[in-house]
This record gives sequence, C-alpha cells and structure tokens, in this order.
Amino acid sequence: MATLNKREIKKLAKLGKGILASLSCDVNGMGIPCRTDRFAAADLMVKYLKIHFEPGVLTKHFKSKKKGAV
Repeated sequence: MATLNKREIKKLAKLGKGILASLSCDVNGMGIPCRTDRFAAADLMVKYLKIHFEPGVLTKHFKSKKKGAV
C-alpha cells in the first residue's frame, strides 16, 4: 500500500469523524443509530475505503472472502 499524502490523511480524518457522528445517534433509544444515519455512515465508509486502499485491493479482498464463504 502506498503512503497517504497530507490531503488524503486530512480527508480520512474528516470522514472518520463523520462516520463516528453518524453512528453515535440513538434518537430511538434502541442502542442503534436511526436508518438514515446508518446509510450516511455506510456512504462515508465507502469513501474512506476508496481513499485508504489502492484500486482493486477491496475487490480482491471480497472475492477471496466469497470463495471461502460457507
């Protein structure tokens, strides 16, 4: 994996804060974030992973997991 530059690190930090904020909402009092916040968190996670990993790495990872799935 290549080293991240300062811009990418700043973007990851911002996305990470957004992910945490989305997952911390418990408006329903059920211990899980509301649906809208879960989708927002998932969207931010995808953006985070696209920056963090080189192109193709995630695809290879999930294909290898799928082959070994029961």
